[in-house]
Amino acid sequence: MVKTSKTTKKRDPSQFSVAKRWTPRLAKHWTPVSRAFLEHFASLKPPLTAAEAMLVVQLISFKWDESNPFPSVATLAARMGCGERNVRKMLRKLEAVGYVVREARVGTSNLYELSGLFRKLEQLVPDEAKIVSLSERRSDPAAMEA
Repeated sequence: MVKTSKTTKKRDPSQFSVAKRWTPRLAKHWTPVSRAFLEHFASLKPPLTAAEAMLVVQLISFKWDESNPFPSVATLAARMGCGERNVRKMLRKLEAVGYVVREARVGTSNLYELSGLFRKLEQLVPDEAKIVSLSERRSDPAAMEA
């Protein structure tokens, strides 16, 4: 019987920096987007189109903390390269299905609350305990046979 040992090499955390993944200049202009969103936006019930998903990414780019983002429709349209009417139509759909709640404000841009979308996505993300269990089984060939 041959014994093998796994050697885990410690990785330098700086190798995972945004600047290393993109460039130092682009690292100053990045938006964190959950992988769960990227993997599951088309699996939501109802699913998001690619354009609606990009609209959500644009909204997220204005979400700097736990507060709700408040970009103007004009800003969203300019960033997406489409008309304000198109953005409003997508926002109405996101509201109708409960992914976004719009809080109208007089004299300034609306607030966009995204917890409905977040709750739906969390239902699609596998339970962490199951992920660990599966990875443990994969690392133990005897457990895979069970």
